[in-house]
This record gives sequence, C-alpha cells and structure tokens, in this order.
Amino acid sequence: MKKYPQPIEMGETRSPEQALWWAVLLLAVQDYIGQAPPTHEHQTAKAFLFDDHVWFPEVCSMAGADPEWIRRNSWKIQQSNRRRVMTSFLLGEKRKLLRKKYIPSPDAR
Repeated sequence: MKKYPQPIEMGETRSPEQALWWAVLLLAVQDYIGQAPPTHEHQTAKAFLFDDHVWFPEVCSMAGADPEWIRRNSWKIQQSNRRRVMTSFLLGEKRKLLRKKYIPSPDAR
C-alpha cells in the first residue's frame, strides 16, 4: 500500500510543484462543494474527483495526497453543505408559512 506524507505542520513548506498540484486539487474540491449541482463547474469537478479519471490519482500523487481521503472528505463536506442549505431553505419556508398564517396581511383588515 502506498504511503502518503503526513499533513504539513506549521512552519513546514511544500515544494513549488506540490503546492501547484495542491492548488489544482483544492480548486476542484471548491468547485464541487461550493457550487449548486446544475453548474458546469460542479459537474466537471464531480467528474474529475469521482469518475475513474486517470488524471485524478496522478494529480494526488504529485500533490502528495491520498486520493481516497480527498474523495471521501469532499463528498462528506458536499453532503453536509446540501443538508445545511436544504434545512435553511425549509426553515425559511416554514417561517413564511407561519407569518402568513398568524400575521394577517394589511389587505385582510
């Protein structure tokens, strides 16, 4: 089994090449977790991260990252964000319904 480097500690640095490939990975993760599913950026990032894309493991290797760790945690964060957004939306809708039900509109008077 391939060993991946431990996380960088405060004061340590990555090589410029590793920093570049980490930036590529972080951009893909950001596009995946930060975009609503219909966007082109989200779909492209999702395909890069989760399809059996030959470049993803190579980019992870060049960054010194574990591909399965990146995939697993990206998915967890994205699912958490979806739940948070949906919960927020539903709570907002519930508040609107409660306001309509208990607060008469000015026209009703």
